[in-house]
Amino acid sequence: MFRNVILYSDGNGNIKIMKNKSKDSVDGVVALAQAIGMYLKDKQFDF
Repeated sequence: MFRNVILYSDGNGNIKIMKNKSKDSVDGVVALAQAIGMYLKDKQFDF
C-alpha cells in the first residue's frame, strides 16, 4: 500500500494522501495516518 501513496499539499497547507492513477488501495495508509494523528492529539493533554 505504501508504494501507491503520493502526498499532496493543497493551497491551504493541508496534506492529503492520494493514489493518483493506481488501482491499488491506500486505505491502510490512511487509517495509519488517522491513528497517529489521534494519538498525537490525545497525547498533548496527557499529564
